[in-house]
Amino acid sequence: MDKTQLSRPIFICSSCRVFSQNLKRLAWGFSFFITVGFTSSLVSAELDDFAQVYVDQYFEPLPGSGLSESAEKRAEALAYFTVGRMQENSDRADEAITSYLKVLELQPDQLELARKCAYLLASRSGKQETARELLESTLQRNSGVPFPYIMLSEFLSTYHSNNQDNKDRALALAVQAVEMFPGDAMTYEHLAKMYLLGKRNAEAQNLIKDALKKPNSDPEFWIRLGKVATRVWPIRIGVEENEKDLAILNEFYAKATEYSNGNESVSERVGDFYLVTQQHEKADAIYRALIKLQTDRLDLRQKLAKVCREKGDLPSYIETLLGIVEINPGDVEAHRLIATAYKELGDASNSVKHERLALKIGKGSAKDYLRVAREMVSENLHEEAIKFLKEALYLFPDNPEFPWLITFPLRSSNQFKEATKYFEACEKSAKVHRPEMLGDRFYFNFASTVERDGDFDRAAKLFKKTIELIAKQNPENEDRKFTALVYNYLGYMWIENDMNIDEAGELIKTAVDLDPESGAIADSLGWFYFKKGRYEDAKKELLRAESQMEQDGEPLDAVILDHIAQTYYALGQKDKAIDYMQRAVKLEPEKKEYSERLASYQSGTALTPVQTLPQPEKTAPKPGL
Repeated sequence: MDKTQLSRPIFICSSCRVFSQNLKRLAWGFSFFITVGFTSSLVSAELDDFAQVYVDQYFEPLPGSGLSESAEKRAEALAYFTVGRMQENSDRADEAITSYLKVLELQPDQLELARKCAYLLASRSGKQETARELLESTLQRNSGVPFPYIMLSEFLSTYHSNNQDNKDRALALAVQAVEMFPGDAMTYEHLAKMYLLGKRNAEAQNLIKDALKKPNSDPEFWIRLGKVATRVWPIRIGVEENEKDLAILNEFYAKATEYSNGNESVSERVGDFYLVTQQHEKADAIYRALIKLQTDRLDLRQKLAKVCREKGDLPSYIETLLGIVEINPGDVEAHRLIATAYKELGDASNSVKHERLALKIGKGSAKDYLRVAREMVSENLHEEAIKFLKEALYLFPDNPEFPWLITFPLRSSNQFKEATKYFEACEKSAKVHRPEMLGDRFYFNFASTVERDGDFDRAAKLFKKTIELIAKQNPENEDRKFTALVYNYLGYMWIENDMNIDEAGELIKTAVDLDPESGAIADSLGWFYFKKGRYEDAKKELLRAESQMEQDGEPLDAVILDHIAQTYYALGQKDKAIDYMQRAVKLEPEKKEYSERLASYQSGTALTPVQTLPQPEKTAPKPGL
């Protein structure tokens, strides 16, 4: 056959007009492809050879084409079917039905098409009797297969359910199908469905139990029957009385396994059943065996991971997910699941590692970065958090939450000067993008960081700004403890650095009024009295601070012990001073100041303060803490 013969014509179906204008010519064209197929000469032809379709001409079949009558019928049926599809898609249902019926005349074994036609006749054309006659005829011509029985039974139970005779006929056809074709699971499925719809559950159960006795070596039969059984015996997981029903269901899948002959598809579906019914050990064994045979099947590994997760085996769950990301490192969801599992195990470092990988691969949003950063901060991963937040600052330079968040790990790492820079950056950005961030909490943290950096004057201004914001934002003073904390912090900073002692005392007294049960504030008041030379008052408040903290279950601060020791020494009670100083040294042995003071008390070389004269106040801050 040469190219001129191939290019001749009508068998190339590129124009819809061909179908409607000359169906017979089209049918012959289809028959050419069906009979001859895609030969090597056809494959080698040029695209231009098929560019023209002759709608107004008809060329007889080439000599020697060898078309049989059955092939010609199949080709004509296919042509009618194609026309019917176009008509149906154009909402020309009646014309489509006519075309489909032509197909069925030529190819009566097209059962699905017969079913489609029947429902088009019944639902879209209202011709229920015609539809029934079609299905009756289809059954007569195809009585050797089960599907026509099921089609007619289904139709009668759907469109003639108000007629008892038709309902009885529908059930009789379903029973007949089971009796005639006991090796086809479809027949059991249909009859069981009819029983269940009729609230005849016991009969459905007996039907499926009876099927278990049938000899059948086809694993697909048992898989399909198993699915039917799960509808007959719906399992509620965790309900004890369902164990007996579950044992029945397991029999079907056991038979599927028995006859599978190593079929991996069958094994997987059996494993899926065990997974759904939470028979985790059985599912685990099947999936692991399949993974050894199909190492690149990520979906199998995902199923195994689900099994491990559901049975609470987090190490195996993580191991399985790690196998997934080893094959597919770009699986963002797997990395996130691994991170969550590590977090549950208390492994914050690995959790954060996979969270970061997920962000790197998936290009997360600012919200994602903030979530991971907060997790790092809460887990005290200071170095990792600082590095990560600097990356986030580069990616989201206008978001003030990142410079705010980085101050936490910086302060925890005693990098107060660096933290101060980020407070300044946050303040500048928040004024433009998030002014609501700049509240009393922000300025309190800012002030305490500046104080730790040794800039007491600037810290004092920031503390005062915090107090102003409290008065403005919370005039009812609902959060008395926080307000007391701010007053106390500023007052103690001044006292500790011999600045504004009297003003500091007033601030601390206000803090006591706001939070009278605070041990830390009682310590500040006692230290104020110490600075004023009122040692008995100091002792009273400092011992109250000790008692209050013990009562609240708080760990006793070495600072309070040191304050009590100094007060006792000032009162001439050296033994008690030495006792408290030893406790302070035990809590903070690395603090040289405490060790030296203890030594001076023990040797008696420490100077006793003058009781009646307060220490002179300073107006300039000391450098450092």
